[in-house]
Amino acid sequence: MFNTLLTFVGLILASFVSHMLNKAYDNWLKNRILSRKRLAKFKRRHRRR
Repeated sequence: MFNTLLTFVGLILASFVSHMLNKAYDNWLKNRILSRKRLAKFKRRHRRR
């Protein structure tokens, strides 16, 4: 009984951690893409002047 409970809690924790990591990775990727776009816009604007 105790072992099954432990494995259950471990599975919940593992899924939660993986979910959080996926969210963090998605946010990081979005930020990188956004910053790259911003940099490109800034460079374009700078080049025009």
